[in-house]
This record gives sequence, structure tokens and C-alpha cells, in this order.
Amino acid sequence: MKYLGDIAEDATISFCWSTFDKNGASVTRSTDGTIKIRRHDDGTAITAGITDTEDTPDTGLHECIIDTSAHASYTAGDDYTVWLDGAVIDGETVNAVLAVFSIENRSQALATVCTETRLAELDAANLPSDVDAILTDTGTTLENRAIAIETDTADIQSQIGTAGAGLSDLGGMSTGMKAEVNAEVDTALNTAIPGSPTADSINERIAAIDNLTQASGAGDLAATKVKTDGLNFTGTDVKATLDGEETVTNSASRTASKADVSALALASICTEARLAELDAAKLPTDIDFIKNVQEGDVSIDTSATPWQAVVKIKGTDTELIRKDLADKDGNNIASVNALIGRYTEPS
Repeated sequence: MKYLGDIAEDATISFCWSTFDKNGASVTRSTDGTIKIRRHDDGTAITAGITDTEDTPDTGLHECIIDTSAHASYTAGDDYTVWLDGAVIDGETVNAVLAVFSIENRSQALATVCTETRLAELDAANLPSDVDAILTDTGTTLENRAIAIETDTADIQSQIGTAGAGLSDLGGMSTGMKAEVNAEVDTALNTAIPGSPTADSINERIAAIDNLTQASGAGDLAATKVKTDGLNFTGTDVKATLDGEETVTNSASRTASKADVSALALASICTEARLAELDAAKLPTDIDFIKNVQEGDVSIDTSATPWQAVVKIKGTDTELIRKDLADKDGNNIASVNALIGRYTEPS
């Protein structure tokens, strides 16, 4: 079956069709039969305007010409089927569809748009001039602006750097960033001091102070307490001294001045060894350092790899602490999406 297209009303169309025997060889028709045309809207069978020429241009190849101006049943807006009725080919009766076509039935959508009124409106719109104006603008003004934008933004990536490493000042930390820094600092402060802290680190200095309070430490406050508990401030040995008398007699029945008793009590604590230990502990320096840490400015240095928490003396650039940041699993932090901790409600 052939599709002959959507033709104009009263147009003439032609096509060729073939006949074959049972083995597929081209043969002529022993009975020609009749070529008819059926209009789809009402089933009208049309035979007018049809010319059927057998074996033209060759045996088994036939030419059919249809003149749609030959009958009033050929109307615009309809579909048509061309079929062979009652032919005998190689001893067999054959009825077969040969072709289909339509008359002005595939261009209705375009016809409803391209009316004379619509075409007049498009002409009045002066579209060619508008297109020329757009081409002129995009070829000069927009192009120059695009070039200027490209020039201005060409070095943004190099300035920002990977993961924002090129940024030096974000205009203050956001609430979320501050919370993350606080969480990191809290984690660092709640981490046990290692057995061998880094020299001159805050961990080493705090451990030195803590060592003075331990029974096994150089300060041994427990041992000091045992010695001072031996001083009897309620007995008669030193009561006279505390009352302002010139001399007292100690438990060994020896006479001493009030100044001697005071010196004796002080000497039992402030030995040279104790004073050397206190001097080495740098307590005033450590106390100032802890105070500066508590009041210091905290920030995150994202230019380092991994990122680092930095504590500076308040209002200055003097660094007190610089510590690598790690998430809750101990992995170094080098991006803003790292999970740095998880709150667990106390049981």
C-alpha cells in the first residue's frame, strides 16, 4: 500500500502498482477487475476520474491515474482509499488496497494560523527590523559586556583557591562556624593530657602544675600537710609566742625566740629544693598563659592542611595555641562538611 500524500482539491495524481503469481513472478491480470476509491467520511465508492492502464510500463506493472476534479465526491477535508475489486491473478480472485491519499486534510492547523489577518499582523510587527536590531545589540553591547565580565572574573578561582585556601578575611565568623570552633576547643580541653606532652606546650605546663599536687609529684602537698600538722598551735609550746611573749620552750626543752620559731616553721616548707621546683614550674607565667587562653580570640586557619584552631592574645596577633583540627573519628578536617562531634545525653 502506498501513501500518495495530502493533495490540493481537483488535483490529478498517479501511481503504479504490481501483480505477481504464487511464486512471486510478475504476471498480467487474467481479469482486470475494477479500481475503486472509497471516501472515508461516508463510505462513498467512487469510480469516476480513474484511468487504469494494464502492463504499463511492463508486464505485471500497471499505471493508475486519478483526476479528482472528475466527480463532486472528491471533496477537501477527507481521506480516500484506492482499492482493486474483483481481479483474477494466477487463477485467484484478488481484492486489495493499492493506495491512500487525502484532499487538503493535513494542512488545516496551518490554515487556521496563516490567515490573511494573521499575515497582515506579522507584517505590521516589522519582525525583520526587530531581528536586525537584536543582532546589532548582541553583536556589540552584549558582547562587550560579556568580555568585561569575563575579564573581571578571570582570577576569582585563583584568588579563592582550593577549598577557600586563598581567603584571608570572611568579615567575621558565622554563628555556625563559632559553634564548630567552640566544639573543637571543648574537645581539645576535655582530652586527657598525654604521658609525654610536647615541650613548652600548654599540656606540658598544666601537667607540671598538676604534678605539684600529686603524692608522687615534686610538690607532694600530702607530705607537706603531714609536716605542718605536727605544729601544735594549741599547746603550751608555741602558745606563748602567739600570745606575744618573747620566748617559748619547745618539746625538746630548748629556748628559742619568737623569730626562731617562725623561721623554723617556714624552713620546714620553703627548702631550697622546694623553691627551685617552684621557680622551675614558672607558675606566674603559666597563670598568665591560662588567663590569656581563656580570654583569647579563637579562629580557624583554613590555609593550613589540615585546618587548625588558633588562639591569640585578645586583640593582638600573638599566637598562644595552634592545633590541628580532627573530626570525631580522629581524621584531619580540611573541609566545611566534616562531622566534628555528636552530643550524647548523659545517662
